[in-house]
Amino acid sequence: MQIVQPQPDESGDYVPATPLNISCEDPNAMNEVYNNKVIALTTYKKTFHGPYGASGQWASSMFFVEMTHGKADFGNYSIYLHDNEFVSNDLFVSTNYGKVNMTVKVKGNKFTIGENPTNNHRVFENIGRELESSIKDGTNEFIGMKP
Repeated sequence: MQIVQPQPDESGDYVPATPLNISCEDPNAMNEVYNNKVIALTTYKKTFHGPYGASGQWASSMFFVEMTHGKADFGNYSIYLHDNEFVSNDLFVSTNYGKVNMTVKVKGNKFTIGENPTNNHRVFENIGRELESSIKDGTNEFIGMKP
């Protein structure tokens, strides 16, 4: 999956490039996403990470939509992302729907910075310390940046 989204202007109401939007109401859904290459690029050098439908100049390869329905039962998860490659020149894992409090497993993936990184590039945006820590656990590879 790849989205390279050239934008019409800096003041328009449009959505950003977020090729993998993840939403689930069931904490025990046991969804899996694997063996994909997900690319999210923006043509803007200077980005503002504002609301989803009102500031579309940013890009995020993985975007969580309302993943706020609580933890899974022991041994379960809402979603497990593994053996994927995520490429972005702006954000990798983000949300603006509140901190992710569901059981999300992100293991064995590669995160690669895309060409022409934005001035505001970072790995995480608003996802919460617990999910950030689990992604930085040593099972994922970060190329061209520090998590």
